[in-house]
Amino acid sequence: MPDEDCGIWLRGPEFLRRTEEYWPARPVDLPPVDDDDPEIKTVKLVNVITPHVNDCISTFIQHYSTSKRLIKATAWMNRFKQYIMWKFSGKGSHPHPSCSFLTVKETDAASLVIVRFAHREVFPEVRNMLEDSDAFLNVTRQGSSTGKCCPSSLRKLRPILVRGLLRIGGRLQNSPLNVDARHPFVLPKRHHVTELIIRHYHLRVGHCGTQYVLAATRERFWIVHGHSTVRHYLKNCQTCLLWKARACGQVMAPLPKCRVTPGFRAFSCTGVDYFGPILVKVGRKHAKRYGYGCLFTCMACLAVHLEVAYSLNSQFLFASFFRFVHRRGPVREMYRDRGTNFLLAERTS
Repeated sequence: MPDEDCGIWLRGPEFLRRTEEYWPARPVDLPPVDDDDPEIKTVKLVNVITPHVNDCISTFIQHYSTSKRLIKATAWMNRFKQYIMWKFSGKGSHPHPSCSFLTVKETDAASLVIVRFAHREVFPEVRNMLEDSDAFLNVTRQGSSTGKCCPSSLRKLRPILVRGLLRIGGRLQNSPLNVDARHPFVLPKRHHVTELIIRHYHLRVGHCGTQYVLAATRERFWIVHGHSTVRHYLKNCQTCLLWKARACGQVMAPLPKCRVTPGFRAFSCTGVDYFGPILVKVGRKHAKRYGYGCLFTCMACLAVHLEVAYSLNSQFLFASFFRFVHRRGPVREMYRDRGTNFLLAERTS
């Protein structure tokens, strides 16, 4: 059995077993602690929260290769964030008590979160400058205030800040178009979010060209240096490369000597082949005749001589050849394929 003096060490103080109302009162003034106390540890605070968070979000965005998957993942993260805030604050009701799928409102909010991160990463100075001027329609005052500090790529766009998001200004405030068409979101020219959005609209319009994809993106987004940016990303589209690829050309063999040697008459070097069957006219109608035609072609001038061969055997081949020679003269060289009738005629000649 342990000693009685060790009871408080093993079981703790006695008041912890009772309710909180029986606990002793907390002292108002704590006794001072010496700086030389060995139990005191010095802690050096370093502001690394914001860069660390930005790196995590950037890694999270770089992980996804399509805007649809990125928006869905961001929407689920926002829902989890709302659930944690509700659970630990204990105020209100459950944000999504029985909804197991994402809503349109959640996906739209997730897309705005992604665009806002791109603005904070690429245009922090412009956002800080416009942080105090959140009036949506007062474009003139904001344009004059952004003339000196905005980069040249944004100066002509007259950017405005609406709910933490950069939009282009302009003169379409009274237009019946929706707010995204009147004042599109500004996107940087070299960013992973911009690449995902261009790829999304490129697939949406069916792999069209640069101008069509740029017009489709400007329904909601205004990309800085849009034409060159869209063209830069579209030239790496594998589907477009396959569609626009040129067919491979066949490498032709060198011409034979008889085709390039001048000074001989026509049909001195002749090629022979069969063709058919052919259609012949009998009275007023056409009939198919299975007699074959023998085609003699000059290898130098491409002149053609036709003879009738009523069968494929070598007898009719010799008859056609003799008629050809008596009409065109003797032949120095004869070229043919590996047909059996040609091989038999060569052996018996």
